[in-house]
Amino acid sequence: MTEKALPSTPPTQPSSISASLPSSLSEIPGRTRAALLQEDVAPSPSFHVDLVFAFVSRLSTSVTKKLPKGIASTSLKDRAAAATFAQTEFAALLTVLKGKGLRVTTRKAKVEEKKGAKKGQEEDEGKVWVFISATEELVESLMQKEKSNDFLHGVAAAPPSNNDAITPAERLRLVHELVTGDTEQGGLAITPGVYPWSHVQSIFALHDKAVNDTWTHTWLGKDWTVGLKLKPHETDLILKHFGPSLALYFSFLSFYTLATLPLSILGLLAWSFLPTGSYSSIYALAGSFWSIAVVEAWRIKEKSLATKWGMRGVESEEKWRAQSSAAARGRVWWKRDLRVLAGLPVLLGCATLLFGILTGLFVFEAFVTALYDGFGKEYISLLPTLLFAVIVPRILAVYRNIAVRLTDWEDHATEASYQNALTVKTFALNSIVAFGGLLLSAYAYIPFGDQIMSFVDVTIFSASQDIQDFGGSASEKIGEVGEKLAASGTPPPGTGGAKAPRGRGVINDGRLQAQVFAYTVTNQIVNAATELVLPIVLRWYAEWKAGDKGKDAQLKKDLDEKRSVERIDEASFLQKVERESMLPEYSLFVDYAEMVTQFGYVSLWSICWPLACLPVSINNYFELRSDALKVCLNVRKPIPSRVSTIGPWLSAMTFLSWLSILTNSTLYSLFHPTPHTPAGKGFHFLSTSQHPPHDHSSHASISGTFYPLLLVALGASHVFLVGRAAIQYVLRKVLWEGSEEVVMGRKREREVRGEYLERHKGEVTVRRALGDRVERVKKSVGEDRFWEGGEGAEVTEVGGGWKME
Repeated sequence: MTEKALPSTPPTQPSSISASLPSSLSEIPGRTRAALLQEDVAPSPSFHVDLVFAFVSRLSTSVTKKLPKGIASTSLKDRAAAATFAQTEFAALLTVLKGKGLRVTTRKAKVEEKKGAKKGQEEDEGKVWVFISATEELVESLMQKEKSNDFLHGVAAAPPSNNDAITPAERLRLVHELVTGDTEQGGLAITPGVYPWSHVQSIFALHDKAVNDTWTHTWLGKDWTVGLKLKPHETDLILKHFGPSLALYFSFLSFYTLATLPLSILGLLAWSFLPTGSYSSIYALAGSFWSIAVVEAWRIKEKSLATKWGMRGVESEEKWRAQSSAAARGRVWWKRDLRVLAGLPVLLGCATLLFGILTGLFVFEAFVTALYDGFGKEYISLLPTLLFAVIVPRILAVYRNIAVRLTDWEDHATEASYQNALTVKTFALNSIVAFGGLLLSAYAYIPFGDQIMSFVDVTIFSASQDIQDFGGSASEKIGEVGEKLAASGTPPPGTGGAKAPRGRGVINDGRLQAQVFAYTVTNQIVNAATELVLPIVLRWYAEWKAGDKGKDAQLKKDLDEKRSVERIDEASFLQKVERESMLPEYSLFVDYAEMVTQFGYVSLWSICWPLACLPVSINNYFELRSDALKVCLNVRKPIPSRVSTIGPWLSAMTFLSWLSILTNSTLYSLFHPTPHTPAGKGFHFLSTSQHPPHDHSSHASISGTFYPLLLVALGASHVFLVGRAAIQYVLRKVLWEGSEEVVMGRKREREVRGEYLERHKGEVTVRRALGDRVERVKKSVGEDRFWEGGEGAEVTEVGGGWKME
């Protein structure tokens, strides 16, 4: 079927937004693909639309708050003023879009009827679809401009030419950058929800069903190796239709999945042949250097891919952020860094608050529930989980809002800088939630659990007010409690007396292993279901609730009366737009955060449970496929962008690889078996006598534990620096130097230089020839003049000799 565009409608000045649109089109209900196939009508419309704008006539509260005060007070004072405000913006939107040479048309969106809605409210809450499409000439001119900039910035080795075909991803990216880019760089600076485009709710692209079907059928086929090592045609499909950013993510996911296999095999061997909880030194060392090797190998891999895809150095060509101020682009670096430093106390305060809440919930779950023996004991253990589910997400949401406002205040000049800063802020707090519980279990609960349990038992559950009110440090409190108990005739802890504190002997030594299992197995299953299955179920439910069957029947009735193929195509197309507009936007942050957090679990904590990497490998094998399905089914089509690196995520992985050698070394020092302790029960630095650590006649000294662990961590940091340098050297020699990408890059540079010389050879030859001729003329004239005459003495021949006069 040949491509055709939606019929354009000229902009008008109606009394309301929806009145400017052909009302008959909005009367056509949606239609499912199956019903259309039964009518033998092509279900996929051929309208070529690059981007869709969702323009709403009524502003939300969050958008209204962002309006300038003067605009908000005058434009929204009553219903008529708000309508005029929306009409003006709508007309301005159509004008600026057409002013850039874009084809523009509009259609009314379907308005859902609400129970109890007042008369006229439906019109106020109307929505209009604004469709735009760029001509081939416009796209080619944008591409030529970009290629010229690439060549000038050293991104492309070859000079710009018209020979390369423009891919669908490049076309979509160029049009999106034209619409949303900064005005100084030729864009329109249209940002949804930001004045002067407050009524633009969203800008999105539409999925290509044929491409999605090809991708999903390939990756879900019988070939189980698909995705593990991306073949050129698999990468090319993603690169061609979704752009370098998504292709780089799936390349990273494929690389990381294969990288987990060696550690999975080693972990399986350690779990099979070593005693449970043995904290193997071999596995600790291997896990630490594995994390370093993964990071450094990917660093080379992404450089190789960027060279192959022609993306290397794209960051040097800065794209201004449309929301940044003019001062931000000329601001010296230290002024922005001062703003970043000024926001650090706020971020640290939020992090401290969150960690304090997590610590409180941890103490409640680990100690209080173990000691509580009153009414509802069987249900009290569920309370920390419920509190966590209620409190923590809300804190993260508030922090996310604070992080966005701080990043906005920092006024980053480029979009890449803005996104990197926001990513670092957000992931930092997410890491506290992800790793905080394991940190407390490893370095507080298991080593000092008996002491904490005794303190909680005495201070919370004891009826003696004088014990609750004494001051001093935690160890002093425990000592004073012991003296008071001894004076009152209470047997000392560990002697079996009936009045011993109830906290003794209830520490769960397997808690750390259980937590690692929960994070690497249970959580991943839940995440997979939430990420893939839940959106499908919710969408099915929404379609069922909307009553698609009744709409199909109505459409069939209309089609029986008016058998118009174009009308059928347009109705199906508008239904597709409605359906995809309800999907959430795709965020690479979520997918990268999941993988980097998973990398942290494996590299930091798998020494506690060596089998942890095996379920990670299995999960990632299916994650490749589920993420492909998610992109095709559960989210809006991603807007392509040019990248050469995974950016701040690589920095986060580098930090985690350094942290892994600290945790592996300190956990081994704490828990490795000693002659006096069985596997998994030994605290090498915590034993203050020759008694086993769980002989409660002795207590671990906090200072006696901290300083040795500090020395271990310091030594491990130096090992990291040396080991990383060695791994970088080896990987650079093996994977980079002499690789196909390096050879190709050098060959391309030689060809460009040769082409340049060949192109300018004639001009150089002419210039040289003309220059030589002029020089010869000048030289000839001067030389003849020199030899034609002389000055000074005159020599004559006299009588067979010479005479000088």
